[in-house]
Amino acid sequence: MVIAVDPEECPSTYHLKWKHRPIELVSLPHDVFGAASFGLPLSKLNIDLSVIDAVATVSREERERTHKMLIEVEQKPVGRPSALVMAYALKLSQEVENKNILICFSDPLWKYEDSYPYLK
Repeated sequence: MVIAVDPEECPSTYHLKWKHRPIELVSLPHDVFGAASFGLPLSKLNIDLSVIDAVATVSREERERTHKMLIEVEQKPVGRPSALVMAYALKLSQEVENKNILICFSDPLWKYEDSYPYLK
């Protein structure tokens, strides 16, 4: 089963998958870059929605708590989308038994620093 994870404030993958259109946004309601399509047509997005079986959401509080744990405890300098996915994986691990959960840390922490040129 493939589960996509969205920020609770903006379930953009959910809109793409089940409403067949991007979520309407003027500005990003969260700080998880790459988690919204900003009105791009589905044909322009590099995503195969057919492989997604479900879309889960994670609250800002859960993501921030998990992000802090990943950086400080686990010494994993990952970005916020990775923390979002890890937060859901931790929640899911409490609900399933005898299953493997595979997650990908897809972004480095440095992408969120002020020196990153694409933030300007």
